[in-house]
Amino acid sequence: HEVPFHPTGSVGSEVIGMRDVSEEYNGYTCEVEGKVPEFLKGTLYKQSGGAFGKNFDFLDGLAHITAFHFENGSVSFTNKYMRTEHYANFINSGKRTWGGTATKVVEEGLFHKFMDSLAKVLRLNGKPTVPESQVKYRGVNPNVNVIVLDKGKTTAANTEADGTVCVFDPKTLETRPSLKTMGPHDGKGMIVTNAAHYYCEKGNGGYHSALELSWKMDGIQPRFKFGYTIFHGDTAPLKPVFYQEIASFRYMDRNKQPLSQRAAYQHTIARTQNYLVTILGSHRLDYGKLLARDFNKGFFGLFPKSDQPIEFMIFKVLQDGSVDLIDTVESKSVGMVWHLSNCYEDNCGRIIIDATTGSIVDQDQKDKSDVGNSSLSRFTIDLKSGTVDIDTLVSRSINGANYTAASYEFPNINYKYHQKQYRYSYILADAYESSSYIAKADLDLGTEVRLKPSENWVPSEPVFVPRSVEGDEDEDDGVVLTVAVDTKLGNSSLVIADGKTMKILATVKAPIVCNFGLHCTYVPHEEEFLQVTSKY
Repeated sequence: HEVPFHPTGSVGSEVIGMRDVSEEYNGYTCEVEGKVPEFLKGTLYKQSGGAFGKNFDFLDGLAHITAFHFENGSVSFTNKYMRTEHYANFINSGKRTWGGTATKVVEEGLFHKFMDSLAKVLRLNGKPTVPESQVKYRGVNPNVNVIVLDKGKTTAANTEADGTVCVFDPKTLETRPSLKTMGPHDGKGMIVTNAAHYYCEKGNGGYHSALELSWKMDGIQPRFKFGYTIFHGDTAPLKPVFYQEIASFRYMDRNKQPLSQRAAYQHTIARTQNYLVTILGSHRLDYGKLLARDFNKGFFGLFPKSDQPIEFMIFKVLQDGSVDLIDTVESKSVGMVWHLSNCYEDNCGRIIIDATTGSIVDQDQKDKSDVGNSSLSRFTIDLKSGTVDIDTLVSRSINGANYTAASYEFPNINYKYHQKQYRYSYILADAYESSSYIAKADLDLGTEVRLKPSENWVPSEPVFVPRSVEGDEDEDDGVVLTVAVDTKLGNSSLVIADGKTMKILATVKAPIVCNFGLHCTYVPHEEEFLQVTSKY
């Protein structure tokens, strides 16, 4: 059905992949070129921006899910805006109020304000297009991930905010009442932000890391306390299993805290067989900006870059699910750790973390040479010596003949190899640029195989699906799924490629353009979910 756009809300970007979505489909039977492998039995969910703020940043798409459902060699398509307060405000008034990840929300101009007023006068019976009863989620735009809880029974869109997730029906994508997954460890205060990516463990959920804030009066001034909290579990609310205070200060001292007491931006959390690792990036919280609610540079602007090296908090995982902090190890590298390819313990007992590294975009930064140039790096943590060695695995700077892209992001592997030594990582190269392609990186040989059918083909985050859940096939025996935009033809398709050769097996045509967005998640059918090896 058509989305009933407000007159001022229908003006989107002229760029393919950044335009407002005006139609929603439910179970549309897709046209397929080639043959879909029979072993694909599940749904690929993609966070695909439904509309964009006036800055047209792919990080700030309005929460909108596209889903490709596989069944007996056929594929159906469903897409739906999440029924959030931002969606209702957009449809009812045309205002794009949800931006602010990397850029500030642009104020409405006089023309748009006039059109808003005119629309209110012309609206039939004065009734909003999206009634209040349809709004199921209030809070920060949930446009980052699709996660599963309750052993696969709950599917939700989430973001890096206070732990509230936007629950939706796994088949129809209809928005259900939201769910609060985490809260302050002692019931006082609030969760400010939580790491977007975590390790979903088979049967018991996983561990989550969050930044907690509480306050009380200290004389005539409020005193604020910040701390890191670790949560564990699969069913909301998750159980807090660790808390560590970072800083405590009165309001007048908010801008006087040393770097060591400024909370780090955490984007991902690592899990090996015996250890949990929270990763503290060099971007540290500006307490003054947060308390003043200064989002002039968006959410990222609250965490300016510092010269504080990346740190790793190492926890021993105990049998009862609790964790014990055994060390905090400082590296010699400055920057951000974004997305994990894998992490495991090697034969010497060292912790290996393979992840993309880079920096946060600062819109006012004059020298942007380090922005967007992310690479796949390996951190080797020696617990005995308390040291961290860093090697670059995938980057044009180390082997321009084999690795040709300017940046590599969103790595994905065969999930049966998580927490184990592995060889292959499937990565999005030059994300959302005309030069973008999917790279199969051979970490042993230092080479890549590229998937790039045409110059106009712009793919999204790749997802690897193994041929079987329990089989012992080769590591790359399976398929790679990626949703792409053809900027010349103005359409989208799901490409299914052979994991070994990267040759296309099937192309599934979508009825709409699946806009640029952040992450994709493949979820096997519910009856098979408990058999799935743990995954990020």
